[in-house]
Amino acid sequence: IGQFHDRTLAADIYRRLSESNSDFNYSNQIKIDIFGYKSINSPYPYIFHSTVRASIFDWDGGNPKRMVNYMRLLGYENIKLVDRNTFKQNNKTFNNMPSWPNKGCVIYKNGIYFVKLGDVADLYHK
Repeated sequence: IGQFHDRTLAADIYRRLSESNSDFNYSNQIKIDIFGYKSINSPYPYIFHSTVRASIFDWDGGNPKRMVNYMRLLGYENIKLVDRNTFKQNNKTFNNMPSWPNKGCVIYKNGIYFVKLGDVADLYHK
């Protein structure tokens, strides 16, 4: 269930990136920042030694680097995580955004694509 969740979420994030900027070009490298994390809501029981209910978009309390690397692995090769020094500066933008999956949870501003998966800051944005 975790793999299906992650592939679907990655595809939906990428679709929303492309929709957030009318000049989006799949050939150009884009900068992205991801705030928060997205847990799986599953009817299956949690098993400590299994990754059945685990998600790339939830591990470590949210890890934007892991999320972007996973998306690149799936073929979304033109995305690049913003410089680590800008994470906390970007919190000002994230504070005014709704979280996933609400309208406005993915925006394009000043050359950066912002994705807000949740209201609780991930490790990079704390």
